[in-house]
Amino acid sequence: MESLRRENDNLKSSAEIVDQLKSLPEQDALDLLDRLREAAEPSDALTLHEKPIAERSTAPQLVAPTQSSLEFELMIRHPISYPTLISTELPFRNPEHLLCSAGTLGFIPARRSRRTAKVSDAPDSSSGGTSAFRSEFSSEGVFGGPTSSFCDPSLRHLQMRKWTKVPITDELAANVISSYLQIDHPLLGLFDADLFVKDLVSGQQYFCSSLLVNALLSWACQSYSHVEPETAAMSLLFFEEAEALWFQEPRVELLTTVSASQFLSLAASCHGRETQSVAFLKEGIHMGRRMGLFGVPAAGSAQQWLDDHTDWVKAASHTAWGVFCWVTFRCLHFQTGQIESPPHLP
Repeated sequence: MESLRRENDNLKSSAEIVDQLKSLPEQDALDLLDRLREAAEPSDALTLHEKPIAERSTAPQLVAPTQSSLEFELMIRHPISYPTLISTELPFRNPEHLLCSAGTLGFIPARRSRRTAKVSDAPDSSSGGTSAFRSEFSSEGVFGGPTSSFCDPSLRHLQMRKWTKVPITDELAANVISSYLQIDHPLLGLFDADLFVKDLVSGQQYFCSSLLVNALLSWACQSYSHVEPETAAMSLLFFEEAEALWFQEPRVELLTTVSASQFLSLAASCHGRETQSVAFLKEGIHMGRRMGLFGVPAAGSAQQWLDDHTDWVKAASHTAWGVFCWVTFRCLHFQTGQIESPPHLP
């Protein structure tokens, strides 16, 4: 009886060896053959010697299951939940070869000041490195550079005391807004940038408002915090200021209020306040629908009250399509419908 058990174990070991020889990379298969020739029993060859971490393959080897294994049975009974894995041989990569010094790339990172990004920090074109890689978003001014590099030169005249009680310098606020306009605004587009900046600098409130400025900065300061870490705390201050304005002031149906609602929704979500985020989102949608921006038939479109005024049509179109596209994108993730029909505005 003992001899039959031993013979059965040897047969299982032989089957496993054959499976491994078929699935292992060539070098590992040769090593297994060498151990098989030296081993007294086939089962002894299955004990793989431990390799140093740097010599191991970067991906685990996929060994086909034997017909007697539980894994094989699960694959037969439940092929969708336990699909058959195909052995894949990947070329060996030594992790040490992936490490290289900054000097080998022709670029030595320099410590930048928190306010100014110098041109001299970029790699020189004669260094033979990756000097040609200079995106417009990594040039000075976009992230805290000199005021001459703002996306709009008029931001040099920004006076934040007209718009918020949150203590922030005019230069930092201009940098944050400039960064937003160049990076996030092309995706969100919740207002017309030219009209917004014009009123922001001049102090007029046709296409700009304290609520919109605080709501915008509550969102923009979060993405700018990797440049100016203190803006992360400012984001919450701007959010609280905008929230106070939202509940204190009468919610007149304005384009700026619709835009502000979406910035508040975005900022609240990033601060972990999902309930508030959904509330601001829906409030802005309801207001936009009442104004005829979207979700209404052509007869109730905002074109009825815009009276073909060029600036107002531009502002309303940006807000309507910006909110509609953002809400639609959000609904794709949550599998819900919020706006029934797109805007009728150009």
